[in-house]
Amino acid sequence: MSVLIAMAWVVSSARAQSALDLIGGFDQQRLESCYPIENLRQAEDVAKLLYRLRTVDPAQLRERVYEGLDQLQVGDANPVEGVIEKLRRYRVPENLAPYLEMESFYEIRLAPRSDEAGLSRPSVTPSALFVPEISSHAAVGDRIESIGVVLANHQRAPVLACGQVSWFPAASDSAGWKLLADLGVDLSLVDTARQRDRHTLGAEDGNAFYGLLGAAEKLRQRAEAEEVVPAALPMDPIELLKDSGSHHGDWITMSVSTVRVTRVDVTDPGRQRQLGQDHYYQVDASGDLGDTIVELKRPEGEPGEPIRMSGIYPVSLVSVELPTEIRQPLETQGSVTAMIRQPVRIEGFYYRLWSYSSEFMTREGGGKQVAPLVVVADWEPLELAPLPEQQVAILGYILAAAIAAAIVGIFLWTRRNAAQDASARAAREPPARIDIPRQ
Repeated sequence: MSVLIAMAWVVSSARAQSALDLIGGFDQQRLESCYPIENLRQAEDVAKLLYRLRTVDPAQLRERVYEGLDQLQVGDANPVEGVIEKLRRYRVPENLAPYLEMESFYEIRLAPRSDEAGLSRPSVTPSALFVPEISSHAAVGDRIESIGVVLANHQRAPVLACGQVSWFPAASDSAGWKLLADLGVDLSLVDTARQRDRHTLGAEDGNAFYGLLGAAEKLRQRAEAEEVVPAALPMDPIELLKDSGSHHGDWITMSVSTVRVTRVDVTDPGRQRQLGQDHYYQVDASGDLGDTIVELKRPEGEPGEPIRMSGIYPVSLVSVELPTEIRQPLETQGSVTAMIRQPVRIEGFYYRLWSYSSEFMTREGGGKQVAPLVVVADWEPLELAPLPEQQVAILGYILAAAIAAAIVGIFLWTRRNAAQDASARAAREPPARIDIPRQ
């Protein structure tokens, strides 16, 4: 099956260094024999090559590229940038697919990318790029970036294979995706986050997580410089719990109340450069559920009714900066973590639902808690109203599982007495219910 798409590329004029030692089992002769694909054996070899390249750290390939003007050699590593023009899908043979963890791969035809003035950047004659996967949302004119290994270089028209590509859509129905692409965020990272919805945060979230944090900080600085920022999509926890998959990367606004603030140190130099500092903040907040009752199914095999939560639901926020109303109390206490209650209206990028261990869920025998995670760019503190003593209970929940060198600490949030609230609402009208399945 073929899909026509538009794409431009730029191959660096720098002479690359061989990457053959990174892709065991392939020498120059075997790489050359992969292209053009004219039979099943060649298709199988390309699939095997892409499988190996997918496991290579892009930083290792990047180290193999150096300045020079020599002609590219088969096996060299070289950067690629461009705009999609045409894409063809190859199906991986059924006997190989389970071992390669790949059902298909793609051949992308490339065309020169034009700069803002409409003039083409320096480039060679458009050629082909093989990749193991690309977003199903990819469309004509979308830009991609990668570092590939040369399979052929006939008449200065290189053919390359890449283990992964960064994707920057030219257009999108989501204002958030447009903003992120403009801010240089690889949307393929956000797109694949939906595959990990309702799962704990892990090392595989790192690039997307820090990419969104860095983008949110750039956007905050733009707003301070009085640059126009698109209106955010009004959102509440209920919508994110019901239809999280439709909102990954969306630019949203939401009203919540902070409960606990934690400063998280970032020790990795690369991550520090992304953020422009050596820390970020993690804020545990609560969002209003209105008349909705959230039902969390118990783990498979465990008896009992679903665990019900009403009134207020946990929302996790992360940000590079905090407003004075929240930052000052944290600094005054001189601690890494502080209980700070402050109603706020936030604007930020929705990442995904994540799950974590909590004291409450452990006590109830309900497995892991699930909550929305939002990367905040802008905070608007709201008037602090007194809490009704009889209707609000403060419950502490210890969270576990985090990104490597990322989210650590304790989450706390406020929750109204579910039985009291549910009873009062039931007297008025039957509440809506959200059913959250287990992982």
